Amino acid sequence: MGYDAVAVSKDDLAAGGLFFKNGEKINFPWISANIFDSTGQLLFKPFFIRKIGSINIGIIGLTGPGGHKNNKIIISGWEKPLQQHLPELAARTDMVILLSNFPGAENEKIAQKFPELNLIFTADKNKGNIRPYLAGNALISQSQGRGKYLGKLTLQYHPGEKWAENIEAAQQSLNKFKAGFIPIKGVAKNVTKINKNN
Repeated sequence: MGYDAVAVSKDDLAAGGLFFKNGEKINFPWISANIFDSTGQLLFKPFFIRKIGSINIGIIGLTGPGGHKNNKIIISGWEKPLQQHLPELAARTDMVILLSNFPGAENEKIAQKFPELNLIFTADKNKGNIRPYLAGNALISQSQGRGKYLGKLTLQYHPGEKWAENIEAAQQSLNKFKAGFIPIKGVAKNVTKINKNN
């Protein structure tokens, strides 16, 4: 599907090492800045940098706590990994995006503590679609899980500027956004119907 980066969740770890090795063969872009082996080495790349148009974008991943049963894998908290990697990302890019598996309240704490972050896309299973809202310097948003919706976020972005809280009344120099969620349930029904006819 042309992903630029995918954050590893604790549930993904249940698939085992072979699953991720196969992903490496096809350059599937798994990232996590806080999954370590028993020696303290990162098991995945912590971030990627992508150039989209004229803007360099840094994308960093965080894996939420608990749930896995492999004692050779350690999932740390979020503070130290972000302290380590965000200064480099902020220096090398025009925008920093966090893909986070942490719960909503934790993501708000992250946004408040790290002003380098511009966007946080979350994966909180207890919440569905979340329209973008401002926390610290970052917009936080998510699309409902299990492929029920496709989230679309259109940005008017000026590096170094802040997000407008009132989009309609925003000054030209401020960053603006437009968000929408596209339900894909109808597509699945059509596919099922076609299969039955065949």
